[in-house]
Amino acid sequence: MAGGRAATDALQLYQATKNKAYLDTALKIVNWTNSKLQTPAKLYYDNIRVRNGSIGKATFSYNTGTMLESYVYLYEITKDKKYLDEANAIADSSLTFFYGRDKFRDGYWFNAVLLRAYQHLLKFNKDTKYIIGFKKCLDNSLKTEKNEQGLFIGRDGVQNLVEHGGMLEILARYAWLEGHYNLN
Repeated sequence: MAGGRAATDALQLYQATKNKAYLDTALKIVNWTNSKLQTPAKLYYDNIRVRNGSIGKATFSYNTGTMLESYVYLYEITKDKKYLDEANAIADSSLTFFYGRDKFRDGYWFNAVLLRAYQHLLKFNKDTKYIIGFKKCLDNSLKTEKNEQGLFIGRDGVQNLVEHGGMLEILARYAWLEGHYNLN
């Protein structure tokens, strides 16, 4: 799903330029994405098929993470509490769905996107429960998903470089978070 990524990009451009067209575009993207792809549980489906307009019902941490971060940016920019409330609701849903079993549901790179959104949310919601819940999955991966060379293993052997890059981002972000928050 490119909607969330496009919205966060437009919001970052608005912050850099103050050009209202970027904010307006982001709001259109967020509203459209919510009307077409948001699940009743406040997660996000993956796509709409061009051929027949059907919804691809897979839910990935990437899609939810980009939309969560879009709401954090909207709150940061507008100070309208409705955006922070929506960000918190999405974060709550995502914590249970993606990290409630102490194991990542999808790839490291997608999870890095949701961790990035949780980290951004910490600027306005100081509850570290999202980061702590995420850490349980990270700890599990560090214990159980590496081979003897220290490389992370996937379903078919060694994870690809994109997934290893995702894990590197996760580890770097988590090291920063541990230095700035009490995560025990």
